[in-house]
Amino acid sequence: MDNIAKSLIGLAITGITATGGYYGWQSLNSSDLSTQKGWGEANSEWFDTKYKDFKEKVNASENRPLWDEWLKLQQKFMNGKSLSEHQLGQKLKEWCGSENPNPAVDNAFAKVKAECVNL
Repeated sequence: MDNIAKSLIGLAITGITATGGYYGWQSLNSSDLSTQKGWGEANSEWFDTKYKDFKEKVNASENRPLWDEWLKLQQKFMNGKSLSEHQLGQKLKEWCGSENPNPAVDNAFAKVKAECVNL
């Protein structure tokens, strides 16, 4: 009887450890910044405020030159692929924070780069 009780306790501990390890790993994985979901969770406040403010400014009718630049920069970011709005936001944030952004900041993207201080 003693051995059965010890075995059951051992199985219970193993089950709890395995379950906790699985859910712990899942939660770590979701905040991994290398994944789109992880980046989105870590930067949701930035995306919902600063990026959306940037998009509103770009889409305002009086900012047509800025809109034109943003459109060209989006095309460079996409490089022939379709990107979600979160992916574009991520690329913009990385581009703004880079010392040597690619594509390079020249006259073609000077207006967008000037907006980076607000991001």
